[in-house]
Amino acid sequence: MKAGNNRTSVSAAVAGEPASIIFAGMLTKPSADQAVRYEPINDPAKFWTPAIVAKVQDKVSRFQTPLLVLHGDVHPLKHVNMDYIIPAIRDGGKTIEVKIYPGKDHGFYWGRRVDEAFVVAMIEDIHSFAVPLLKTKPVLIDQKFYSKK
Repeated sequence: MKAGNNRTSVSAAVAGEPASIIFAGMLTKPSADQAVRYEPINDPAKFWTPAIVAKVQDKVSRFQTPLLVLHGDVHPLKHVNMDYIIPAIRDGGKTIEVKIYPGKDHGFYWGRRVDEAFVVAMIEDIHSFAVPLLKTKPVLIDQKFYSKK
């Protein structure tokens, strides 16, 4: 990598319900007051200005990696992501796949409020997306090699 180049090439990326209002620059008033803090989430059209669109387009233009977004359908952030951010990524000609998990709230991908079977299924979704894109395919490791003697 050349000095000053902060780009890394990877085969695939996975994002859990991205904090898109931060990514887009729509969160301009960090506040303990939830009404102020959530204004961009609750009224995204008001914040989707030409300046924000240009900022998002600039960031999206730098994407080189296919992206999988894991998303619940409960948190109001879904409107910002589904109606503004994800279409902007697609409009930029980037490869993006979105996996919707019905009934899941923001942060479910950290294993909060989900059972083991759901986590296993989510990992299988990630595996199905990422493995075909990998240049070097994963192989099982012989656990005997790592066991303590």
